[in-house]
Amino acid sequence: MSPRKDRMAKPLVGGGKGWEREVSAWLGACGGWMHRHEPRMARKIRVAGGVPDFEIILDGCAHLVECKHESGPSMDLGRLVGLDRECGAGIKPSQAREMDAATKAGAWCWVAASLEMPATTRRRGAQVRLDGTGGDLPAVIRQLVPWALWRARMAAAEEARLRGGDVQASIPAVELVGLGWPIRTAAELRRALEADRLPTHRYLSKVVAARLPLG
Repeated sequence: MSPRKDRMAKPLVGGGKGWEREVSAWLGACGGWMHRHEPRMARKIRVAGGVPDFEIILDGCAHLVECKHESGPSMDLGRLVGLDRECGAGIKPSQAREMDAATKAGAWCWVAASLEMPATTRRRGAQVRLDGTGGDLPAVIRQLVPWALWRARMAAAEEARLRGGDVQASIPAVELVGLGWPIRTAAELRRALEADRLPTHRYLSKVVAARLPLG
């Protein structure tokens, strides 16, 4: 088996919960202090609540990580406004508010995105190139996306809804694979979290904090 295939992510067992378990194990291996925010429950029923799945303090920096997992050709972005129960599989309005507040307070927020794609989607991706090459889309895409980048797409979708224009409510697989940093191991996750020191990421986070009224 080639080194490239060795590093390819494999389909999850357990779907979204399986993805959360994997991210939890990787975060635990990163060092620092890590805490899992359990869903709020009322009489054994899950109630609305926007705190991201994980919090980790690494090398003096606080990070919040929200896990999202889907199967299909794209990932639902979510909504900045409205009610949580009326939203799809993406980021809920309450989650967006929590990550906005954390960003303003100086924390780094992320979306750990896992997308499993059917073979038909991968074949379409391979057909994009006229020379017959391609097929670079893996069966599973796993990216750590800065909240600044994810939110910018959500804000653009909300503005399109207000204007009555075309709304891109999801991130296509071909775009997701180049958004943020790939995470297939604990080491890759730690390197991605350490990217908060990059000037570009700091700039984007400041822009998001300054434009919170969009939500």
